[in-house]
Amino acid sequence: MKLNAPIILLLCILANAGCSNLFYYGQAIAGQTAIMVKSRDIDHLVADTKTSGELIAQLGRIVAIRNFAVNQLGLDDGGAYRRYVDLGREHVVWNVFAAGEFSLSPVTWCFPIAGCVGYRGYFSKDAAYRFADRIDSRGHDVFTSGVDAYSTLGWLPDPVLSSFVNYSPTELAALIFHELAHQVVYVKDDMVFNESFATAVEEVGVMRWLKSQGDSTTVGHHLKPLGIQRYQRNRRYIDQLTAMMLSYRSRLAEVYGESGDGDELSDEERDSLSQRKQAILDELYAQYLVLSADYDVQPGSERFQRSDFNNALLSSFDNYYRYVPAFKHMLESNNGDLTAFYEAVRQLAKQPRDARRLNLDLIVVAVAGDTS
Repeated sequence: MKLNAPIILLLCILANAGCSNLFYYGQAIAGQTAIMVKSRDIDHLVADTKTSGELIAQLGRIVAIRNFAVNQLGLDDGGAYRRYVDLGREHVVWNVFAAGEFSLSPVTWCFPIAGCVGYRGYFSKDAAYRFADRIDSRGHDVFTSGVDAYSTLGWLPDPVLSSFVNYSPTELAALIFHELAHQVVYVKDDMVFNESFATAVEEVGVMRWLKSQGDSTTVGHHLKPLGIQRYQRNRRYIDQLTAMMLSYRSRLAEVYGESGDGDELSDEERDSLSQRKQAILDELYAQYLVLSADYDVQPGSERFQRSDFNNALLSSFDNYYRYVPAFKHMLESNNGDLTAFYEAVRQLAKQPRDARRLNLDLIVVAVAGDTS
C-alpha cells in the first residue's frame, strides 16, 4: 500500500501546528499511520485460509452494507471499508468532551481538516484521560468516551476496524451509513449540523436497509419484520433518552441564566448554583435508570454512570441530535428522494452558519408543533 501522499498530508498538518499542539498532532499522525500500515485488503484476507470463518462472514456483511449505501442510498464510499485493521484494543480513539461549570456550550478545538469541533480525540486511552484530568482541574465538566469508528471525510480510505467488525448487522449498517454521510455534506465549524445530518441519514438508511432484508416472522396473522421491530424499539429508547437529555439541558440553561463561566459569582452564589445543578442532574440520572429499566437494559450494563451526567454529556447529545427532526422533515418534503434531499442540504450548507441554524430551528419548531 502506497503511503506517500497520505503521510505527506499528515506531515503538513504537523508542520502547521503550534508548539502547544505538537504532542497532540504527533499522536494523531502516529495513530492514523499505524492504522494505514496495519490494514489488509479484505479480498486477500477472505482468501487467506488462516482467516476465521466468523471474520469472513462479518466482512461479507460489511461489503454488502457498503454496496447498499452506494447503490441504494446514494452515498459515496470514497474507497472506504475495503481494508481491515486489527487494532489490538477495544476502541480506535477516545474523545474528550468539555463544557464550562455553568455553561452548556461545548468547548471546541480547531483542526486543519475537520474545522472546529466539540471534542478532542486521542488514539491512547491514557492520553485521553490525562487530558481530561487537565481540563477537569480547570473547573470544566468533562465527559470521555471510547469511539469505535470515525470518518476522515474522504481524505483517506477509512478501513473496517476490529473495534466494530463484530457489531450486529443493524449496528454495522447504522455506523457505515453515518460515517459515509459525512462525505456527502460536511461544513467546517458546524458540528451540530454535520452530526445531526449524518444521524438522520443513518436512521433513514437503516430502515430502508432493513426493509430490503426480508427478515420476518409470523405474529398472529401478520408478517412482522424482526429486524425492523428490534430497530424501532431501540430507536424509541434512544429517542426518549435524547428527548430527556435535551429537556434537562433546557432546564439547566434556565438555571444557569447569565452566570457565564461563573467568575463573577460570589462563593455563596456559586455554591447555591452548584447545588441546584447537582439536584437536576441527580433527577436526570434517576429518570435515566427508570427508562433503562423500562427497556430491559440489564443492571450494570447501562451506557452511562452517574459521574457521566454533566454539562459536557448534555452538550454532546445536543450536537448529535438537535437537528435530526429537521433533516428528516426535509427528506419527507422531497418525497423521500435522497438525491434531492442531499442537494437541498448542500444548498443549506452554503448559507452563513447563523442563517443555516435559524432555518433548521424553525423546521424543528414546526415539526414539534405538528406532532404535539
